[in-house]
Amino acid sequence: MNNDTFLIEESDLELAKSICNEITDKKLRNCSYRNILASKIAKQYFTEIELDVNSGLHNIGKVLEQIDISDVYINGSYIDVRLYFDADEILVPKQHFDNDLLPVAYMFIKVDEELSNATVSGFKKKKNI
Repeated sequence: MNNDTFLIEESDLELAKSICNEITDKKLRNCSYRNILASKIAKQYFTEIELDVNSGLHNIGKVLEQIDISDVYINGSYIDVRLYFDADEILVPKQHFDNDLLPVAYMFIKVDEELSNATVSGFKKKKNI
């Protein structure tokens, strides 16, 4: 695993934009965009473990309209990736608890305001949330 700061690729920003372009609600579109981008950054972090970011529900725009999810998988175990800009913005969707959509762990990634760099700040098991 890598603990460095990661560059956010323009291609990942464009992919997130293309998946979310059909979502008309601006707040929901921004949340969905963040969820897609989170999975792409997570993939850069896990260099020695095979991380599945392709089969996640976060890749489907219509699903993102209903569920705040950024699901990645390690050996079939679901990890939800949360992006934030400021420590006061670190949030876990209440919807995950209400609908029993809890991952094995949450991964938190801090992103700079320019969307150019990201740093993995840590993990929390669901029981510690």
